Amino acid sequence: MPDAHHTRHDIAALLAACPQVPFERDQALVRQKSRDFFWFSPILNRVFRHKSADIIARPRDEADVITIAAACARLRIPITVRGAGTGTYGQGVPEQGGVLLDMTGLDRVLWADERGARAQAGARMMAVEDAALAGGREMRMHPSTKRMATIGGYFCGGSGGIGSNLWGGLREPGNMQGARVITVEATPRVLELRGQDCNLVNRTYGSTGIVVEVEIPLTPTRPWRDAIIAFQHFPAALEAAHALATGPIPAKLVSLLENTAAIGLPPVFGEDAAPPGDHLILAMVDAADEAALRSLATTHGGRITLFADSRGREADPDAVPVYEGTWGHTTLHARKVDRDVTYLQTLHPPGRIIEAATWSWHAHGGHEMPLHLEFIRYEGQPAANGAHLLRLPADDSAARARLAEIIAAHEAAGIPVANPHVATVEDGSRHKRARRPAGLQGAGRSARPAEPRQNAVLPARHSMTTKGDTTMILTRRAALGAGAALLAAPRIGHAQLQRVRFSLDWIFHGSYAFAAAGERNGIFRDAGVDIVTSRGFGSGRVPVDIAAGTYDIGIGDMTPAIRFMAENPDRNLVCVAIIYDQSPACATVRADGPITDAKMLEGKTLAAPEFDGGRQIFPVFANYAGFDASKVSWNSVSPELREPMLVQRRADGITGFITSTGLSLKGLGMDWPAQRIFRYKNYGMDFYGSGLLTTRQVLRERPEAIRAAVGALIKASVWTYKNPAQAIQYLAQRETLTNVPLETERQQVTFDEMMVNDQVKARGLSYVEAPRMQRQIDGIVSTFNLARKPSVDEVYTDAYLPPVADRML
Repeated sequence: MPDAHHTRHDIAALLAACPQVPFERDQALVRQKSRDFFWFSPILNRVFRHKSADIIARPRDEADVITIAAACARLRIPITVRGAGTGTYGQGVPEQGGVLLDMTGLDRVLWADERGARAQAGARMMAVEDAALAGGREMRMHPSTKRMATIGGYFCGGSGGIGSNLWGGLREPGNMQGARVITVEATPRVLELRGQDCNLVNRTYGSTGIVVEVEIPLTPTRPWRDAIIAFQHFPAALEAAHALATGPIPAKLVSLLENTAAIGLPPVFGEDAAPPGDHLILAMVDAADEAALRSLATTHGGRITLFADSRGREADPDAVPVYEGTWGHTTLHARKVDRDVTYLQTLHPPGRIIEAATWSWHAHGGHEMPLHLEFIRYEGQPAANGAHLLRLPADDSAARARLAEIIAAHEAAGIPVANPHVATVEDGSRHKRARRPAGLQGAGRSARPAEPRQNAVLPARHSMTTKGDTTMILTRRAALGAGAALLAAPRIGHAQLQRVRFSLDWIFHGSYAFAAAGERNGIFRDAGVDIVTSRGFGSGRVPVDIAAGTYDIGIGDMTPAIRFMAENPDRNLVCVAIIYDQSPACATVRADGPITDAKMLEGKTLAAPEFDGGRQIFPVFANYAGFDASKVSWNSVSPELREPMLVQRRADGITGFITSTGLSLKGLGMDWPAQRIFRYKNYGMDFYGSGLLTTRQVLRERPEAIRAAVGALIKASVWTYKNPAQAIQYLAQRETLTNVPLETERQQVTFDEMMVNDQVKARGLSYVEAPRMQRQIDGIVSTFNLARKPSVDEVYTDAYLPPVADRML
């Protein structure tokens, strides 16, 4: 029976309102489906074990979901959305009874191709992966429960997983491309969220709307290999795991388990692969990196006990893929050996991974809290999530007291804790609070009601809802349907502003301090726009995202943009301003190496991400420099691994923008004199650099918003040039991990290499000469042998620029 303390709901009226929808009323099955893995926590187990829904709804399609949502809104019946029930926080528990919405009937993979993959929320992760593999691609990341989990459950209730060492957590920009959402109100709406707007439903436990479709990016598949490395000494294992996660080997998975955390793995992988008493690294690496991995293991005193084909083990019914020993599975396997084991989540921050993990190990490791680290990236920076095993006293009050002591000790040591033994998010205090002190990003599950506000919709971090209940109470008067208002509303305090989604072409660093300045010194607000800025993933990606409608406007290098325009005239991409007059694209080699001339790059191997701007336009550079670009080999790497490939001599050179490569190499110990830089502009490529890109459709639909945004971005750029130190301080306020001296230098390099020359000083930003633009178009069309040549007027318009006086430096 449902818990006696929750409100009784009118289930008979619900059934009458939804005559065509399948429901399940068998109470044994209802109780079974009302559980997830909350029993990992003995404290949550005592809280949730008697909670149950009143009834299960099994929608077959979107129409069923809309019918259920409307009926529940009218009858004020809570809805708890469920995928496969693999969560561990109790987020799948109907704490206030009502309807358990089983989404597994919406299980179709809609498409998987070069755009990414889109699937209904109840589709299994394995089905999505199979569809991707058929086209030579794979998901960026997946949970350790890949063979069970649904895509909707993962993105609405997960945080990261296998692949997060390369791509970061689920909420990192670009990891969720789109979502189709049903609002819970008397007349439900169907909303399509794109880009960063997906964070309104990403990891919000179904509390802000019912997700019926999810769209994600894909990446070219690799021949992954499962690996286990065993160590006698934990410090050596920690150093090796850190080296693997942050070095030149692009590891999809790096999981570190203290020997007492690995107690459940010998029965799973066998004692030869997981020797009892040894500290273990569980990893997934490319087959081509086997020799490098063996060298790393030997260097740190470890030995490889398993190296096998990952997909082969996944498909073999007699084998267990290595990822099923990591993340939440580590706790699951340990509890099979010791039922007194639970877990605690911590963040070992960027720059302090080894220091923080060593402190935890000395203070609590061993029997009480065996260490378990999952390496992940936060905004491009290596970090490690702790999912440590934990043994608490059997008595509830004693367990809570000891847990509080351990948490307090960690936070006093500067190690944020995410407490998984509580029923609300504020009490759990997800460790991202250390990065965003204002509270959880987007929507969350909250313990405290918000004060009512006039003429504003509160952000969901102020909402009232527990992990097991999707009823939203945003004010003392609102309920159930408020999540819909949240999804439709602009950000608080900006109701009168025009919202414009803006994409950078790389991470937020000194070159883009103008965007942080515009946000924080009032330039955007005074222009009447709420510019929401997201990081990018390379200049080659910006035109794709703009044309797809993911963003309204973006900044990207003009050469890949012009090529995109030539190849995709129906997408109507257009440049509305030139922010950086000169291209920063370059190829870089070691100054102490044999390559002394650009022509010597022929026959060599270069490393860069596929969408890297320098790589995208490399064939044009080669044409101008006089060598054959087809004779250059490429090693495709994630952005964070590009510079380490050159530093560690695993590539002959790299491409990129000097503002990124030069400073990143310096940060790795290869200062400017140690770099030999071939600037593309020095070889006759007098090309325009980075421009503001949008589409003509957006210009037709929102001309004044784009005009205001262009004016505001240019004004912020001019202000930043005149107030560089203050702009960097604004950047540091926005991005708390900013290395101020490094980004100050990057900003100056941006001014010198990209932004300022005699012409810009005389005529202002975005003074475009048609002959120069035509030469750029001609060079791109000729180099890539394009069938179509766009005109200057098709590529660029000055109709949305502010007056010349506002563009003068």
